[in-house]
Amino acid sequence: MLIRTLLIAVSIACLHSAAIARDLVIDNVSGSDYQNDRGLVAGSPSFGPYRTIMRALLVAQPGDSIVLTKTGVPYRECISLNGRNHSGSPSYPFRIVGNGAVLDGSTTPRPDGWEIVNGNLYRYIPPRPGYGQLMLAGRALPRFVSPDGDLSSMPGGEWAHQNGRIFYRPPAGKSPLDEALEITSEAVGITLYDVEHVVITDLTIRGYRLDGINAHDKANEVQLIGIAARHNGRSGISVGGSSSVTIGASLCELNGVAQLRTEGQSHTYLANVDLAEGVGTPLANEGGNVLRLPKE
Repeated sequence: MLIRTLLIAVSIACLHSAAIARDLVIDNVSGSDYQNDRGLVAGSPSFGPYRTIMRALLVAQPGDSIVLTKTGVPYRECISLNGRNHSGSPSYPFRIVGNGAVLDGSTTPRPDGWEIVNGNLYRYIPPRPGYGQLMLAGRALPRFVSPDGDLSSMPGGEWAHQNGRIFYRPPAGKSPLDEALEITSEAVGITLYDVEHVVITDLTIRGYRLDGINAHDKANEVQLIGIAARHNGRSGISVGGSSSVTIGASLCELNGVAQLRTEGQSHTYLANVDLAEGVGTPLANEGGNVLRLPKE
């Protein structure tokens, strides 16, 4: 009798979750963060379109879907999924549906931040210390690495990162102010902590100072599908603590230290994931288990 009562209670809870789960639509061009969330005040309830992802996450409930509109304008936010309200169940996961949108943590360097070192070698001190990337018009610039710190042979159009500073030698006849340069600025695109049954799909994440996505700890039964993580200072995706993350049909490229980084007691499952060679090592395994799943 007790078992039957418990099964009925679980079934009711699942039906309740399905009934209240909603699509919270985000549009960073025409949306508004002034919404009557689920009718909590007098008047008809509304569920967007919100203008920012962060605003929608404030009112999200288990099993909801955060649905981004691809407007052609990057979403310039750092977002965190944390706890029960940003979790789901096996039948009704909490979702972020990217629809091909871009989450971007980069910014334009301050014009007065560049200093001439000598000749046409320039130095820039980022406002926030740590890892970094220098980009030009949405693409990564070649990075120059000197074992002894000598930058005299660094070619034009390349850059280096030393002692928290960015050094750049523009092409002949140009200065940094003549080019559409970008630097990584915000820390992490999406942070996941103490969540379960989360699915993130069809999203590009670029230009963050540390990681594009960081499953910091206790992020379990997380699926990252159709993710492009590039131009981030440390890694495209980082999985740590006791997290369990499956990454499928995704690309990590041109990230500063590693395309994928793992640590702690984490478990990471890869299915048709391209950890591109080139800038940064493909995999920095500082702990945890990484398993490549067979292609179907």
